[in-house]
Amino acid sequence: MSSKLTIFTLKDIRDMPESRVVIILNDQVYDVTDYLVCHPGGREVLLENNRKDATEAFSAIGHSDRAEEILKEYKIGSLAEKERSGGPPLQSNALSSSPEPLKRVMHIKNKLVTEEDPYFFHKIFGLIVLLHMAIRFIVLGLDAGEVIIQRDIIGFNSDNVFSDGTKLFFAFCHGILSVSSFIFAVPKHSSQNKPMIHQMFRGHSVCFASRAVLCMVVDVLVQSPELKRFLISCIVLSCLIAADQITKYLATEDDRYKTTNSMPYWRGCSVEREHLHKTFYAFAQFLASIICLFGSYTTIFFTLPAIQGAALLMTLTRKNIITSHSYHQIYTFLLFYPIPLFLVLWPAKTIFAIILSGVLYYLRSRNINKYLLWIPVLIMANMIELTPENYPNGLIIGAAIFLLTLYIVKSNAKIIETERIDGNNRVVSHKQITPDAYELIIRTQTPIKLEIGQHVLIQINDSLNRKYTPIWTKYLPETDQTLLCLRIKEYKSTERLTASSYLARCGEGSVLALHGPYGNKFYCPKNDAIIDKINKCQYNLEDYQVYLFSAGSGITPIYQLAKNICKPGQKRGDSKNGGEKGDGKEKGREKGKKNEKLTLITCDQKHENQMMKDELTQLKEDFPNELDWLCFLSREGKNSPDIPATIFKERLTPGKLMNIVKCDSPSLIIICGPDKWQEMIQQTINLIDFDLDKPPPKCKVLAW
Repeated sequence: MSSKLTIFTLKDIRDMPESRVVIILNDQVYDVTDYLVCHPGGREVLLENNRKDATEAFSAIGHSDRAEEILKEYKIGSLAEKERSGGPPLQSNALSSSPEPLKRVMHIKNKLVTEEDPYFFHKIFGLIVLLHMAIRFIVLGLDAGEVIIQRDIIGFNSDNVFSDGTKLFFAFCHGILSVSSFIFAVPKHSSQNKPMIHQMFRGHSVCFASRAVLCMVVDVLVQSPELKRFLISCIVLSCLIAADQITKYLATEDDRYKTTNSMPYWRGCSVEREHLHKTFYAFAQFLASIICLFGSYTTIFFTLPAIQGAALLMTLTRKNIITSHSYHQIYTFLLFYPIPLFLVLWPAKTIFAIILSGVLYYLRSRNINKYLLWIPVLIMANMIELTPENYPNGLIIGAAIFLLTLYIVKSNAKIIETERIDGNNRVVSHKQITPDAYELIIRTQTPIKLEIGQHVLIQINDSLNRKYTPIWTKYLPETDQTLLCLRIKEYKSTERLTASSYLARCGEGSVLALHGPYGNKFYCPKNDAIIDKINKCQYNLEDYQVYLFSAGSGITPIYQLAKNICKPGQKRGDSKNGGEKGDGKEKGREKGKKNEKLTLITCDQKHENQMMKDELTQLKEDFPNELDWLCFLSREGKNSPDIPATIFKERLTPGKLMNIVKCDSPSLIIICGPDKWQEMIQQTINLIDFDLDKPPPKCKVLAW
């Protein structure tokens, strides 16, 4: 953001371009357009408060200190004095004199208490459910202990602790807990940044929790074994259909592949560890359905802690009470912790369920239609009641049905689903290109179309994100994804984590939270013009002498512009994606243009530190007459690098700048680099233009 903040009136805010999302907090004005997709509460919350004073809503939610730090990046100005509300400052000092433990308690309380549940309805049922889970686990452990030591421990077991009425009461509480989640406003979109409850996840959670609750109720109330098996089979089948419909109507293009097993993983998690977790999660889904089909009230109940606990864990993670690492470890524990006790109490039946779940998981991983898998299992569940005496019959019937299934699969290829693609923004290549720079090639979750000069945003955590301009992109039609190539210059800090340091250590296989496209300024090859959507301007390059200035990592958008400006009107492959990798030599700017020469000025410490040195050399060789390259190297040694550029072993100073930019003809100066460096160029150009004293100004500066 610029260091100069503007004073806005309410009319100024209303008249801003419709594409911008602007909110007012405590008389300060924030442009949060780029934060829409990253907002933990969902983009809808910000859109509801667009062009409004959101101070009251912001305070009511009880945001953390980190949220207030994030806001500072998006501040663009203040409200005019005459229109201020005189509200309190953003950070309240009400607890400043309180003891530190009280501060921590109040901080956690503000995170957990929400205005949607003022009477703690959802939380009361949550506590009842947690109590039930604890009692069930203790009693199940006592049952297993009695089996192991062959004697009563304290006289308590599942039969005498839980009556039918008690079972129905607790089943009712579990059902109410899931349904009451609809009182909360959750975002429509999911977030790759960290575990996030969104509408599709909530729908699936309620669906699978309802399956378990209904099966538990049927197990208690229905006495006929045949009717019980039929009703439970109908419930399981209905759940499969309902889950598909929820995905169909609530999934969006951005999260169509997102499920619990694709939640983001902690920093440093290896690809093998991530794959292991995902395998466990997928297997557990099959095991839960098998337990509902062939289990009893007690075993069916133990599918609920993971389903209902996942939502609680996500909430705690989003509010920074636990980490993503803790989320995955606890969630994995909730999925499998009763299995050892099941093996003690019902060994044969548990082994049968595990084997059957493993077979289903394997066949599903081979992309066989899930209904073709589950219908034979449902038929088997209705044909016989599984007891230790007839397990062999069950296995024989099941095997026969699966053989028939495989025969149908072979005879009808249409039921084989298309290969599932990786639903993450994944780093597919990572290499060091200079002592302090890295190249990352990322395969995006969904296709991203970038205009030339636009950028993407990578979210590291709630308070850290960074924008990067790809140096090339490539569309992958076979998977409907995009490859992005980013060049990252690492800026280290001993005080805090930087985005570049994080990305420098992301190995192949790492998953990133990547969003885009962003950027309101871009180059349009068709018109040979720079488009500025914010100010609704179009700068036709044939009317200007064009100068491109870059410093450090600012070379990435400048290189994109230089490469494409040198060859307007040419077919560059995927022009909307900023040009594809492998662009060859193409003829330069058309003759007869008013201004044919493009001047590129790059500023670095040493030639070896230039992230794009090879690409710039190739560009100059491809367009020797169209491109004039001036290279400033502030710390270069005695030997000059062998590059096709005019080399200056010094910093770019105002004096040098005046020699380069004459402003004796209309000039368009595009700059990208550190803020102070950009300010120096802007001030120097203003001075040159002022000296000419020929209004209107002939030099236009665009900060990229």
